[in-house]
Amino acid sequence: MSVSAADRYIRTGASGSNNGDDWTNAYTSLPSAYTRGDTYYIASGTYNGNWSINSPESGSTWTYIRKATVAGHGTGEGWNDSYAAGQAVINGSLAINNSYIEVDGVTGSGNSGHGIKVNHSTCANDGNVIHLETGKSHIHLHHVEARGSGFDYGATGCDGLYQNNQIATGDVHVSYSWIHEVTRNGVTLGNHQGTGWSDASLGFLFENNRLERTGGCTDPDIHGQGVQAGYATTQSYHVYRNNVFIDILGSGNIVYLDNTTNSNILIYNNIFTSNNRPTYWSSPGVIWTHSLGSTMTGMGIYNNTFYNLRLAQIQIWPDGNNESRNNLWINCDFTSGHTGVLSQYNAYYGNVGAGVPSGETGQQNETSMPVVNAAAFDFRLVDGAKAMNTGASLSSYFTADIAGTPRPQGAAWDIGAYEGAYQFIEPSSSGEGGGSCSISAGGEADRGSRIGIILMTLSPVIVLAARKAVRK
Repeated sequence: MSVSAADRYIRTGASGSNNGDDWTNAYTSLPSAYTRGDTYYIASGTYNGNWSINSPESGSTWTYIRKATVAGHGTGEGWNDSYAAGQAVINGSLAINNSYIEVDGVTGSGNSGHGIKVNHSTCANDGNVIHLETGKSHIHLHHVEARGSGFDYGATGCDGLYQNNQIATGDVHVSYSWIHEVTRNGVTLGNHQGTGWSDASLGFLFENNRLERTGGCTDPDIHGQGVQAGYATTQSYHVYRNNVFIDILGSGNIVYLDNTTNSNILIYNNIFTSNNRPTYWSSPGVIWTHSLGSTMTGMGIYNNTFYNLRLAQIQIWPDGNNESRNNLWINCDFTSGHTGVLSQYNAYYGNVGAGVPSGETGQQNETSMPVVNAAAFDFRLVDGAKAMNTGASLSSYFTADIAGTPRPQGAAWDIGAYEGAYQFIEPSSSGEGGGSCSISAGGEADRGSRIGIILMTLSPVIVLAARKAVRK
């Protein structure tokens, strides 16, 4: 006999029968058992205690947990729009113990607006904010904020997201989430294996996330990474795209550990940056594969922007048909050059150190700041940057930039995470007390697809700052 999937409801403060049937009778606390195939809507509010999701598998049937919104909340019975206001905050950890589970906060990106927040403020020694049970596949997390006990909480190791498998798993997907304030690794992986490049076939997909302030444990024997994959396992078909990595301390922003077999890893359209180069740094490199007993083949590092990083070099040991193309480095420190990658069509500006690359095929050496405002993390290219129209085509891997703008917008691909130029256009005066402004292509009639206008009143002149993108 088949049972139809049902909608269930969770709301702190509900006054009914506590059976989850509607918003009046909603569960008043987080249940531990979830019926396979059902969708659970969770209202805004504070839920104290660790959250454990147990839903025994039934083939490939999914169980869904979703933040309730005004637009999507299931039944209207007992509903009030105030139940959608703010976050559903879990004061504790989150454990997902089965396959085919999706947790979706529905709203939020960057560092604000996430529908679900897991706030593990007392993350214990070697604890995790979010723990995925070993060997479980097909787990999706969207629009979730995961906050640990603090970047430098003390001499304890706390990871933001942890799944280090003893057996192979795959289709673990994290998107539009913010993982921050953890003392060890932002993400810990192991044995995530895929079979192809479609999203559902990937071993691990990390996209449109913000990973911030990880690795500050005060115990020198506990060092962190932004993302750590391995140890002594096999990794294949991992994709990191459209993410922002900020203030990562440890061995690297993305690291594959020793005694691992790794293949088919794509890292593209990401921004790697820091607020303070002496404090947040990577050693031996921003992207690193350990040399001891490991192999890495088919890693592609494409169209990323690196800013204000110490030890900003890529270190892949040993070499295995890996590439670095169309990347932009600004104001970084290189203690050595890139190792283990074919490095071509990259651009550099304001970098220091003995290892600053030179003589690469297609290398662009910028003579002025190539982006709008690096200090404010605005990494869109300015009109006239050498990084424009000088990249290699990578359309067999991806066809848009970090913001979704199609590549290319001009004669060729741009270098860095953003495609298209941002132009500042001065108004032309038409007499005392007045003026006129025209927006033109600025000598690049086939640039871009979107126009953004910022009005800044600089008395008595109004300056129009337009992001140009006039598609061919």
